[in-house]
Amino acid sequence: MPFGLCTAPATFTRMLNEILQPLYAKYPGMFCHYMDDCIIMTGPGQQELHEEISHMFFDLLEQHSLYLKPGKCKFFQSAIDYLGIRVQNGKLMIDPAKISGITNWPTTLNMIKEVRSTLGLLSYHCPWILNFAKIAKPLTDLLQKGQEFAWDKACKQAVWRLIGLVTLEPVLVPLDMDQQFILYVDASQFATGAILYQADKERADKQGNPLLRPLGFNSQTFNKTEQNYPIYDQELLGVMRGLRAWRHLLRNTTHPVLVITDHANLQYYREPQKLSPRVNGYVAELTEYHIQLVYKPGATNQANGLSHRPDLVPEDDDKLIIVLPDHLFIPPDTPSKKFMATRTKAEDHDSDAMAVKSDNEKTPLKAQVATEELPLGYNLDEMVHTAQKMEERTIKRWHMAHTLSKSGDLWMKDGAFIVVGNNALKRGVISLFHDSTTAGHPGITKTLAAIKPYYWWPGIKTFVMEYVKGCATCQMTKVNTQLTRPPLFPISTEEGALLFQMISLDFIVKLPLSDGYNMILTITDHNCSKAAIFIPCNEEIDTTGVAKVYATYVFLHYGLPWKVISDRDPQFASNFSKELCDLLKIKQNISLAFHPQTDGQSKRTNQSLKQYLWLFCGGQQKDWSSWLPLAQYTRNAWPNASTNKTRLNSF
Repeated sequence: MPFGLCTAPATFTRMLNEILQPLYAKYPGMFCHYMDDCIIMTGPGQQELHEEISHMFFDLLEQHSLYLKPGKCKFFQSAIDYLGIRVQNGKLMIDPAKISGITNWPTTLNMIKEVRSTLGLLSYHCPWILNFAKIAKPLTDLLQKGQEFAWDKACKQAVWRLIGLVTLEPVLVPLDMDQQFILYVDASQFATGAILYQADKERADKQGNPLLRPLGFNSQTFNKTEQNYPIYDQELLGVMRGLRAWRHLLRNTTHPVLVITDHANLQYYREPQKLSPRVNGYVAELTEYHIQLVYKPGATNQANGLSHRPDLVPEDDDKLIIVLPDHLFIPPDTPSKKFMATRTKAEDHDSDAMAVKSDNEKTPLKAQVATEELPLGYNLDEMVHTAQKMEERTIKRWHMAHTLSKSGDLWMKDGAFIVVGNNALKRGVISLFHDSTTAGHPGITKTLAAIKPYYWWPGIKTFVMEYVKGCATCQMTKVNTQLTRPPLFPISTEEGALLFQMISLDFIVKLPLSDGYNMILTITDHNCSKAAIFIPCNEEIDTTGVAKVYATYVFLHYGLPWKVISDRDPQFASNFSKELCDLLKIKQNISLAFHPQTDGQSKRTNQSLKQYLWLFCGGQQKDWSSWLPLAQYTRNAWPNASTNKTRLNSF
């Protein structure tokens, strides 16, 4: 296989898949390859069959000039390492070479990078280890965002236990695609588990039932969102995770896959339900599998241990929490609450009860509760003051960056109170200066100017802008004084204009090759009839080529134009084109950058032509050039919206 070339592995694998297809068809289950690693597998006493498969393999390689390196080939081995797995006596084991490097792995890790490295090494052996996800849970918790790194005894024991399980050289058996698969699944409050089995034809229990051979283990923990799923959704997710883990084996199976689960909670989905988008996705995915659900109580479910582990249950799982404490509720005998806007200014910011009595001083609007309806203290200043005390760390970060000052225990900037905390408080401040009857719903600039002398926070301008733009009252009642569309500057027509005396030129490019052409030149009569001519050409065409094409298709019938409108394509804006137009006394009207309205007539012509070709071209869209004459006739036969006459009448 060549190295360094782009997509070389994929191309090489696709080639081998085609070459070795006869071998797979004749000897199913006895030959396998992955890229350039091939293996022939036969049972005891089948040496002649082994030689027969080998000869056919060599013949195929010889026919296609493929070669093997003798030093990397092994024949008639009772045990062999293939793709990191030891195949021996009909069983699959971890490669001993990989185990030897794990024995002395450190059990004390000092940083997140080392945890990731350890999990990456050990997770390779996940299919051989029962309860892998649960055992590794203390390590995966360290990788969560915002989690402080703290290496404790539980983490050390998790590493030690995983290393011990790997070095015990666990064994799995190879699968038989002709046998039925049995999938045990279970879900707990914090994880799911699954074990894939097949029946052992040679061994049976005392009752004569065949023993089950494990093909693989799978366990996954729930994230924070999944832990809040209803129990029936968690059970269903456990089934889906088990099917997804071995989807390459369980899709389109000959025999139905027995899914054994404690599915008492799944009875919920046996009745018609209004499904969530998540469960709707499960329904579509389940159609890919041929399954039968079998009930088995949790105590006897083989996968029950993968989804339950006492040391991983959250410690505060049974803790009772009061969501709405008593202090959040106002006593029922409190008078009705009504907020009113008053013009007050506290002289002493530590006491909101004192008001300025001078009529000359500017006073801000404060949201203050009438004394006869709510006690003092339920005003905006007190809310700001309380928020500052709760967010002292945030204000300290702002202190150096924005040069804040402190008056008493209130933080200020240029005499304005610092608003910190949630967005609801900020919206309350803006609402007072924008929504109240004394504010009158001003615009962004006036609202910001009214707030700034009295309240401030970083990003106040953006916050005010978004608030005012989203004000429903303003949107419903105010008149839009801003022009939402750019002004049009139409190119006026001349009286007594003749056909194709003022034309607009444009190209339709990047088309699939059709009869040697990959581009269309559209010529539109701009002044008289709005008729169009469609000419196939190539993208390699230059200014001289455009002139020759025009002379061949247009000049013979209509002569030279006196004005040409175009965009800034090199064929139209080159020095040669400008000199040619000067010699022929043709006026050029080339559009400016980002001003497509100059040659809007050409763009409209191109749009109608593309629409026609999309409708009638073949599936490969390689016959568009043969449709151009009919497209030109059809468009010119349409009546013009301005003259109510067809273009053909002008001809």
